[in-house]
Amino acid sequence: MVYQSKKIMHGVRKRMKERKFNPKAPKKNTSTFQTLIWLTIVLGIFLWLNFCIFGADKDFVIIQHDASEMDLKVRSLKALPTPLPQTAVAVTNSPPTSLPQTAVAVTNSPPPSLPQTAVIISSSWSPKHPSLEKIEAIIQSIRENIIGLNNDTTPIFITANEIPAEEQWKYDMKTDTLNEYVKRLHLNYDLPESNIHIIASAEGVGGNIWKALRLMKEKHPSLEYLYHVRHDFKFSRPIDHVALLETMKAHNSNVTSSGDKINYILFPYTDWTSSCRQGEDKIAIQSTTNSATTAATTDASSSTTTVLCKFCHYSDSSHLVEFDWYYHQIDSLGYRKRTPESAMESHVKRKGKCKNYGLHLYIDENGFTMSKQ
Repeated sequence: MVYQSKKIMHGVRKRMKERKFNPKAPKKNTSTFQTLIWLTIVLGIFLWLNFCIFGADKDFVIIQHDASEMDLKVRSLKALPTPLPQTAVAVTNSPPTSLPQTAVAVTNSPPPSLPQTAVIISSSWSPKHPSLEKIEAIIQSIRENIIGLNNDTTPIFITANEIPAEEQWKYDMKTDTLNEYVKRLHLNYDLPESNIHIIASAEGVGGNIWKALRLMKEKHPSLEYLYHVRHDFKFSRPIDHVALLETMKAHNSNVTSSGDKINYILFPYTDWTSSCRQGEDKIAIQSTTNSATTAATTDASSSTTTVLCKFCHYSDSSHLVEFDWYYHQIDSLGYRKRTPESAMESHVKRKGKCKNYGLHLYIDENGFTMSKQ
């Protein structure tokens, strides 16, 4: 093939040379002929280079064939389903793990008891504001002296009687200190996990108490009793909370008339014994605790130093009431911006009305229960 290419090229050069030196020779139409010659030369060179680089065509085809077979085998292996491991089967067939006994005990534990008693602390402007000294002292005295009251779950509502906007110009600095006092109440006590709640409005003392009662009835329907404490008095002597409730329940279960029941117990800060109704039997309270920090039952033969007597006065000073009775009394007042005492006392003083309310005075022979601060 190379020899033929050289021979063709030699003939071409010879004819070109003859034409160059013989310009008078007749011209021939060689364009198509020359194109065919050049295509033949290029094809020959391409075949020659292919032979030199790749070698025999047979070997090249074998390589491609082997590669196709390998690729086919790989695809076949991927298509096969993956067998499940034996360890997974063993785990699947294993028996379920038993629950620990401690978890079962926690699940079956009884729910926390619902509160039976709540506390309202009424407050208004004081020369000590915006200090929380009085409120802190009252809360501390409740925790230390009302023996048997659950300090963790008992709801406490602190009411603050704000000055109406139309009257604030009369009181100068009183408004500023009262507003700061309310702000501190919220920051210190009205917390997400706290059992202390703040109610501040200009609806008057009675209006704030009524608002607290409605919230209590809605959020704590289990309530049966309520302590109402004024911000300027604190408990100075221990009160057997459990004994008081037991006395009220036992006495009220044996009477039918509302006036004969124990609906209201006043804790005096001065001597009110002269106000006891003459000729009425006093109700003794048997102590169920022997200290301010324990709830152990004492000997029934121990001497009684605390009694309840019937009397004909209603006061906003610190007292314990039956919740439903108190709710009904405040609800019936109508105009509530005044103090409950001013309305209730006039009702009690009406002829023949005293015996219908079930009012009682708490008498501790060892001293007064409340002290002024």
